[in-house]
Amino acid sequence: MNNFIHIETADQWVRIQMKQPTVFNNFRFYLDGQYKASIFNGQEIYLVNTSASVLTIVMTESSWEERKDVVFHYWLTAQRDEPTEYLSGDILVASDNVNEKLTGFVGHSAIVINQNELIESPGGTPAIVKDTIEQFKMKHPEHAHFRPVSSEMGEKAADYAINYEKEYKKNLDEGNPSPKYSYLSTQDLTDPWEYIYCSKLVWLAYYYGADYEIENDFLWMSPEDLYTQLSKNEDFEKLNENENMNFLINT
Repeated sequence: MNNFIHIETADQWVRIQMKQPTVFNNFRFYLDGQYKASIFNGQEIYLVNTSASVLTIVMTESSWEERKDVVFHYWLTAQRDEPTEYLSGDILVASDNVNEKLTGFVGHSAIVINQNELIESPGGTPAIVKDTIEQFKMKHPEHAHFRPVSSEMGEKAADYAINYEKEYKKNLDEGNPSPKYSYLSTQDLTDPWEYIYCSKLVWLAYYYGADYEIENDFLWMSPEDLYTQLSKNEDFEKLNENENMNFLINT
């Protein structure tokens, strides 16, 4: 059954994807025998999992004439990786997007502020948010994990991001939505208060927080720029990268 089902496990969730059309039109999911969810003609589902050992998928092929169930068991304990360590200042860069049409062309990025949280500019309003690392990994499995060689530099960058997000929330409370989310290529990369986007936020955190400038090749600092520069930068190390990580163009 693995020829059309892709299962990915992380610290506290299981991601299940149907890789190609199948004869099955209904899927029911169980963790250690307990029913969790079902989908009808779906392509993807996430299940929260903290301790289960076995994932059971009951796949149903039904027609007017008959109904047939196929049961598939997947052992989670042997597949689950050790929890990933995250430190302040770590950078996550993804080549995929929630809007799949943008995958490989735009991407996303965020800066880690502690073991469980990050700060990012996900698009729209609010333009800057503090959220969990787990939700980033669920939305963007095709990502790379970078860490500055200097822990002090990472902590300073993270502190800037924390204070930046607080100042932004204060602006919102006062009726001043500054900065606004925008990918406008002519904006000043060093200006933190007119416009913001995901990779610019990371760049600003290091530029102002750690007095460190990450090189940029074009007008805007894209996630692809961030990935390319960090991959060859001796001041950063790449800790992990999803095998499907891939930018299709140089932005």
